[in-house]
Amino acid sequence: MTLIDGVRVSGWWQDGHTRGIHLEDGQTFGARLVVAADGAHSRLRQWVGLPTREWDYGQQAIVCTVRTAQSHRYTAWQRFSPTGPLAFLPLLSESGDEHFCSIVWSQDTEEARRLMGLDDHAFKAELERAIERELGAVDLVSRRYAFPLRQRHAKEYIAPGFALVGDAAHTIHPLAGQGANLGYGDVRALLDELAWQRFSPTGPLAFLPLLSESGDEHFCSIVWSQDTEEARRLMGLDDHAFKAELERAIERELGAVDRVSRRYAFPLRQRHAKEYIAPGFALVGDAAHTIHPLAGQGANLGYGDVRALLDELASARSKGIDPDNELVLARYQRRRKGENLAMMAAMEGFKQLFGRDELTLRWLRNTGMRWLNQLGPIKNRIAAEAMGLDA
Repeated sequence: MTLIDGVRVSGWWQDGHTRGIHLEDGQTFGARLVVAADGAHSRLRQWVGLPTREWDYGQQAIVCTVRTAQSHRYTAWQRFSPTGPLAFLPLLSESGDEHFCSIVWSQDTEEARRLMGLDDHAFKAELERAIERELGAVDLVSRRYAFPLRQRHAKEYIAPGFALVGDAAHTIHPLAGQGANLGYGDVRALLDELAWQRFSPTGPLAFLPLLSESGDEHFCSIVWSQDTEEARRLMGLDDHAFKAELERAIERELGAVDRVSRRYAFPLRQRHAKEYIAPGFALVGDAAHTIHPLAGQGANLGYGDVRALLDELASARSKGIDPDNELVLARYQRRRKGENLAMMAAMEGFKQLFGRDELTLRWLRNTGMRWLNQLGPIKNRIAAEAMGLDA
């Protein structure tokens, strides 16, 4: 991957099946697919001609960096008022100083203008009052900026050879800090669609795209889940025979398989801790549960665990409750255990569904999947749940 910094995109072009961008320094790049992640005012979205629906929230967000007298303790702090929320988001300086925070203060437009009109001393006093001096005295270390808050949603996320992700596709109020999570979900969903997967009675095969340092787009990581005896047979093949099996299984969707790295095999086992917590102790991720890699949900469940635990710890801290409080940990366990078990049951059901090869079952399975694919709202809801966006 090559990172190009400090230069603007100056134009968009298309030539047959190739699309690309021009940079202000004269460089030009082309590809079969261009993904726009250039923010709420996406110029690429405008050049391609994808319209949006949008409306004002009637608020402005004030942002700046502050230094607090007390350590932020790696915790986000939020307060709500009738005119809008204030968030202190922890930062870590290069020297490891734990006293810097980025603030996002969303306020009704008139109140935001009043706050922006204050001198630094008066603004700091307002900040300390609004956060109830939770972090002690506040010093400003950057200039303040204010920008209007507007909800924006592209009517279409795609055009030929083009896709929007993140703020280029949608912007929402920063109230709960979900904008970044929605963007991550976009990227994850797009990558899932770019991955290649095939199902067989003995298990699924996934080709997951990789990008080499030189930008070569011909490398993939494969995950091939197979019944134990079939896995042993595949592992016993030489590289030439194994490549032939791979090509057959993926239906030569990507052409010939040129080279393979050393192969590794490990047993797949579903595992779920009966309890996620003990005094002063909590399990998250694979330490709490493991599931079949059929739909790549293991990481999403782990992210959900971490998010729920952080939510409960932040809530406890705001109330002066110790992080090892039994009720705090119990709330985390209640939030996650049912959801994790439901997803594990669903993945086990999918494994059984796609692992059977009877003609009637195959017809029902394929008909059901085609029917679901046509039901946009239901399909999107299921996808959102799978990506953890409603967790």
